[in-house]
Amino acid sequence: MFTHGRLRPTIGALLALAGIVAAMVVVTAGLCTVVSVSLATIETQPLTMPSAGALLLFAGAAYLVFMMWGTIGFALGTYARSAALSVGLGLVWTVVVENLLRGVGSALQLVEDVTAFLSGTAAGSLVGAVTGGGEGTPGVVDVISGPRALITVAAYIAVAVVATGILVRSRDVN
Repeated sequence: MFTHGRLRPTIGALLALAGIVAAMVVVTAGLCTVVSVSLATIETQPLTMPSAGALLLFAGAAYLVFMMWGTIGFALGTYARSAALSVGLGLVWTVVVENLLRGVGSALQLVEDVTAFLSGTAAGSLVGAVTGGGEGTPGVVDVISGPRALITVAAYIAVAVVATGILVRSRDVN
């Protein structure tokens, strides 16, 4: 009864994804806090906690980045009808293609302009804008501004969700 309808199972799966991503962010933040406090105590260093607003900002950025990658993976899985193929495509795109384009981008202006719209660049720039830069942390960049990175990440989420919905509706035989 609850799954009757074209998009209800897909919407339910996306809501489950959103809940899992939220739980992952909370658990990760908790574990990082425990490890940080433990290390500060062992090393007898002063403990300085960020403000509640800063923690919410960090958690929100992490949620959006993880949600972007999750919805892109969900869309790839729906299109490919295979979890293994979608994971493989996502890894090849993220690790190989985006890094190759960033490497070539410094030599070719057109490629550099295109890399500003890539998902990895948007995610890294959003994290960089929230944390104040990575100072050598891989993937944390300041290629685009924080507001533009936020809009780009949100656009990737929206496009992945809408594209998945369109595909599910077109494949449904109701």
